[in-house]
Amino acid sequence: MDIVHEQPHRPSENEHAQESWYFNWTDSNHDMFGLARIGFRYQDDQPEPLVLTITGDMPEFIYPAEVIPKMSATWDNIDAAEGLTAGKMKVTMEEPYKRWRIQLEGDNSMDLLFETFTPVFDYHARGRELAATMTTEHFEQSGRVTGWINFNKKYRSVNGFGQRDKSWGVRVWPDITGWDWISAQFGENLTFNVMRTLEKDRVFVNGFIYQEGRNMAITTVSIDYTWGSHSHEPAETRLSIEDETGNKHLITAETRGIFTIPKGPVRLEEAYSIFTYHGINEKLTGGGVIEHVWRP
Repeated sequence: MDIVHEQPHRPSENEHAQESWYFNWTDSNHDMFGLARIGFRYQDDQPEPLVLTITGDMPEFIYPAEVIPKMSATWDNIDAAEGLTAGKMKVTMEEPYKRWRIQLEGDNSMDLLFETFTPVFDYHARGRELAATMTTEHFEQSGRVTGWINFNKKYRSVNGFGQRDKSWGVRVWPDITGWDWISAQFGENLTFNVMRTLEKDRVFVNGFIYQEGRNMAITTVSIDYTWGSHSHEPAETRLSIEDETGNKHLITAETRGIFTIPKGPVRLEEAYSIFTYHGINEKLTGGGVIEHVWRP
């Protein structure tokens, strides 16, 4: 993809126009999942930072806890290479599609480096579609995450794997029915990302399997949940996936901890999970997240 897509795009006049840069990570040494997202609602001049972590089965930290001031700079003057800022959060592109730095300042702080090892997967690749309520454009990459976090006076180094995505266009939160966005990494030779979006009477499927050095688009997916103590909180998950080459993949997951985020009319269940890839000759274990979005 053109490197221009790593930068902010000129906003449309639609009231729901937005853009976001998203990164997550898991670190098995600390039994930890985290995510960082910096977004902008164009017509409101409103930045939307978010950092959260789950350690073991417990939600641990979330930022922000205060109202973030509106932006003072114009969109044309924002350069990702110089850093995207929202409150105490800063995300900097050090090399397009290769290396990003994610920082948080203050008593709770972090400094992480996200380095990709998969090619870009465009959600429009192979003639795929996105739901109209979602952002118009979307791409994904897997990577390695290193650095440190210091939340609630608890310092830890980070050395793990994660997923990043970039999306821009129109996202109509009031009209969203729900989605499942799931990603996990089993090392640098196998990762996956799948998104199933519900919109009225249609189901949209997207995502990829990265295996043998290349991305393979997912064509069909079956997601079967076993709920935990509350409905719509995943406890166990089974995914049956078929990719564009006709290969079939079975992946199961057990949830470690859940962070629930209210967002307008919907709820986002961020479920840190341990995944198992059931190969022909071996089982591989990895870490990742199940983002289950539903309308109460």
